[in-house]
Amino acid sequence: MPLLYPVTGIDVSFYQREIDWNKAASKISFAMIKASQSTVAMDSQFLRNWQEAKARGIPRGAYHYFVPRSQPINDPKLQAENFARVLGDDLGEIPPWMDCESDPDNLDIAAMWERIGKFLKRFEELTGIDCGIYTRASWWDPQVTNGEKSATDFPRIYNHGMRPLWVAHYNQVVQNPSIPWDWERRYSPTCWDFWQYTEDKTAGPEYGVQSAGIDLNRWNGSVAEFEAEYNVTIPPVEPDPDEPEPEPDECGMWFEVISDTLNVRAGPGTSYAIVDKLAHGDIVQALHISGQDVWIQIDTGASVQGWCAVRYQGKPLAKEVE
Repeated sequence: MPLLYPVTGIDVSFYQREIDWNKAASKISFAMIKASQSTVAMDSQFLRNWQEAKARGIPRGAYHYFVPRSQPINDPKLQAENFARVLGDDLGEIPPWMDCESDPDNLDIAAMWERIGKFLKRFEELTGIDCGIYTRASWWDPQVTNGEKSATDFPRIYNHGMRPLWVAHYNQVVQNPSIPWDWERRYSPTCWDFWQYTEDKTAGPEYGVQSAGIDLNRWNGSVAEFEAEYNVTIPPVEPDPDEPEPEPDECGMWFEVISDTLNVRAGPGTSYAIVDKLAHGDIVQALHISGQDVWIQIDTGASVQGWCAVRYQGKPLAKEVE
């Protein structure tokens, strides 16, 4: 969906080692850069990444990997102070983020909520700006709210509006990611700001990083909206909208349905209408393939024409046959 979300970027840390930011700048509109972790650690590549990205005019957002352990060394207020100290006077063009994806002590919901809240309050006292949340629905919902309305209205805690959301959901087919209950039910299913949509395990060199893999992200809006929101100007790295989108790769392979039933949709994605169904054991020929071998366009020679998924969210729905 390159034209639906034209503003794309990467998130990086010491795992990507030394980055060629000239090469990265030709591919991205923004970068999320790891700054710190726990109460004393600074990412070993942060200063270089922060300065090199800025020198090339790449809008930057910093993030802190939050460690919600009960030991004093992991005190959430001290973690917030570490994050603020590492950033100093340069807070970036994109607001900073609190990375919530870890629970090594298996804390209960009340304890987790308390620690996250203390971090946010202290950081915002020190910097005067709101800190967004990076997380995924499958982590946040059971760890922080458990999907119950009895939980405090978390996105507004220590915040005058909806707290910014950078959400991880690795799916390149859907038009919107799954987001945590706190945001979805209280605001909108599409209220995310940034979407980490894939953990590409081979594309790293294309973006100038030394690691094989790289996380790719989208901004929820247009180039003009991004520039207005963060008061920046970004180079036009999106595809030329006057150029026709490439046709799906021709396929010609045959597939057998291995799920009980398989929806046939009007297009390659769950947002398209269901036009028919296939049954277990049905064999169809794939005319085209789209979405990294996920969706196939089929024609049975009868009435069933459209697109169906070979696999969805890691679960195989059909298998290739000779």
